[in-house]
Amino acid sequence: MGFDQEIIVEQLLKDVQFQPFEFFVGRLRIVVFGIGISNSQEWNYAGEGYQSSFIDNVHKKLFLYVQTFTAKKCILTVYEDNKLRKIICGKTSADVWSQVDYKPEFDANKLFGVDNEY
Repeated sequence: MGFDQEIIVEQLLKDVQFQPFEFFVGRLRIVVFGIGISNSQEWNYAGEGYQSSFIDNVHKKLFLYVQTFTAKKCILTVYEDNKLRKIICGKTSADVWSQVDYKPEFDANKLFGVDNEY
């Protein structure tokens, strides 16, 4: 279809403000589907509008973790087998992840996807 041709991709993305992207933290594929900025050094300057998610398999159950920032707090929404299990709010990503029972063994900022300095 031509998606491998750079000129076609450039034309398709010409007026696109943001394109979701993904990266891996260990075995977890984290998808960032919203961006936002703030003055918060604790959040590595991510802010309202930032959204990321990943799926993890814990004890043969699927967990979907959706991570967002509002103007003043971090929010983690946890779904277990497609059902809302918990919504957790905190000042930092570490506050939020400290309240999760079944969590991956990674730094909270890595899980939120805000540990990159670039």
